Amino acid sequence: MINLLLIYIAFVFSVNQTVCEKTTKNSPDTLAVVDKKIITTDFYKKLYQEKITRFGLQDNYDVRLQFLNNLLNDEILLREALNRNYDKTPDALNELNRIKIQKLLNRFVELEISPEINITEEYLKDLYIKLNTKILVRHIYADTKEKADKIYKQIISREKTFEEAARENFKNSELKNNGGLLGYIAIDETDPEFEKAAFSLKPGEVSQPVKTVYGYSIIRVDDIKRNPLITENEYLKSLPRLKAFARKRIYEDSLKQFARRLGDKLKIEFNEQALDRLYMSFNNSGQREVAEKSHDEIVLSSSIGKWKMNELLSELNSTPARQLKWIKSKENLRDFLKGLVNRKYIIDYAKNKKYDQSDVYKREVQYEFETYLISSITEDLKKNIVIPEDSLESYYNKNREYFKTKPRVRISVILVDNENSASKIKNELNAGTPFEELALKYSIQKATAVKGGDAGYFDIEDLDYLADTLWNSNSEQWLGPFRDDSKFLFVKITDKVEPKSIPFYELKEDIKNMLVEMKWLAEKNNIIESLKRNINIHVYKEKLLKVKI
Repeated sequence: MINLLLIYIAFVFSVNQTVCEKTTKNSPDTLAVVDKKIITTDFYKKLYQEKITRFGLQDNYDVRLQFLNNLLNDEILLREALNRNYDKTPDALNELNRIKIQKLLNRFVELEISPEINITEEYLKDLYIKLNTKILVRHIYADTKEKADKIYKQIISREKTFEEAARENFKNSELKNNGGLLGYIAIDETDPEFEKAAFSLKPGEVSQPVKTVYGYSIIRVDDIKRNPLITENEYLKSLPRLKAFARKRIYEDSLKQFARRLGDKLKIEFNEQALDRLYMSFNNSGQREVAEKSHDEIVLSSSIGKWKMNELLSELNSTPARQLKWIKSKENLRDFLKGLVNRKYIIDYAKNKKYDQSDVYKREVQYEFETYLISSITEDLKKNIVIPEDSLESYYNKNREYFKTKPRVRISVILVDNENSASKIKNELNAGTPFEELALKYSIQKATAVKGGDAGYFDIEDLDYLADTLWNSNSEQWLGPFRDDSKFLFVKITDKVEPKSIPFYELKEDIKNMLVEMKWLAEKNNIIESLKRNINIHVYKEKLLKVKI
């Protein structure tokens, strides 16, 4: 319940605002006017399409109108933020500078890299299968390649088991005791390089050291669990969102590959002793003083220039703490500094091409900065909202039926691709042949076949059109064949897990955030209404249905 409500809140009351400078109040493209600011149909369409795709919402007039009202409300909050001089604070000016740099980098990528992106049908189908797959993973972390290589050799040579190596190398007590077990993971839940390596492994296989953002991981896959009910029809229905997701992943991968090529092109070289001093200064104030005294020392050289100690210290001081958190080794720092050199090259190149002079760039900077201002004033207004502690538990007690775990089933499956095999399997099952024996003999889904058809546990809601049928079946009962497209599926229920109440202490923070959001929505409307009185607003609702989505 909480997640669904927050998704609804994120859609209906999300922060967005649009400006179009190439139209007038009387233009056919004008959808609404807030004083002199105009919301155009083109900008509305772009943002609206992004939202309904992201949240999987059905397009209709009511949703369109709510979204338009949201844009108007954002414009009103923006005016209030400007009246309070939110745009002139030191934090705002720093944020504006960050946005300008980031948007310039984005323009470079869009114009120099994105055109090369090509999404094939094969890639989409492979991605769809992976999105319906979970893998049980263990890993061992090392902060340097040398350590990772040493651990890997110990495992491969059977000098140590994977679990023993995990116990010796992890400081985290949970990972130390469970042999590095991360549990089941899905696509887009881990570092991209970690994911790529993990999803390429078969059960029991161990990867070579994989470089991630955090260091190095040695990975072992213990189990693979695929949704047995994925069909061609479901694939076709998911294509619009699947293509958007695929483009994002290919885009990010292309960006990484470009960064590697650029790093090689720029011929970046380090003064190792100076790099040591810079790294040591990270968590040691005494060492920081040593680094600062070496302010003119060259730390790195490249084909576009040299960087001194004081310049890099300044860059590190101006970098947000959240970005510095992943620098846990000298090697991490080396990668970070390479990124700074790459960024300088791209910014200089983009400015030389005058990408920062384009209308598109200026609009994107303005949009992003206005979004920041609206978020800032929203967060300040929210600070006045207080939810009493007893209200949290009271809400929990009144809505206990919603705060339960999802019902789950463990299933075994047999999947075949022709009617003759399906008929033969049905006859043998009726004759008493064990389901597990037939799965191993006939099923074309090899990952489950080798386990007697066992596909593991599934949330009942993930089983699509079979959900109610399976939940209402008895354990050890087999069902089928279910036909979808050209395939035939037999299913056996081997276990059921009834919903259980989730303790209040686990939900307390979620409930608090939800109640704050609910109270904010009510108070926000009152604030908007009071601010509207001095603002000239005109909305052309009749144009909403004419917007082609």
